[in-house]
Amino acid sequence: MTQKKIRVHLFKSTLCPRCRHTEKLLNQIADQRTDLEIYLVDVVRHPLLSLQNRVFMIPTLIMDNNERLSGLFITEKQLRSFLPEST
Repeated sequence: MTQKKIRVHLFKSTLCPRCRHTEKLLNQIADQRTDLEIYLVDVVRHPLLSLQNRVFMIPTLIMDNNERLSGLFITEKQLRSFLPEST
């Protein structure tokens, strides 16, 4: 049986220190799980994609089911609560 992948898009900017922190936490969690696929979207390089996804604050995480998490400072606890349990 194949494991269902959970796709998470992280909308960020290379100039944003909060985004770097969130990306680091997300990568640490992904290293522990085989079911996560992380896609990084730079809002400066892809402004249209950001607008289409209604991203008005960074960092913002969006899953395929359109659930989203954004905030000035995303904690590890918030991130783990946002991600569904591994199957």
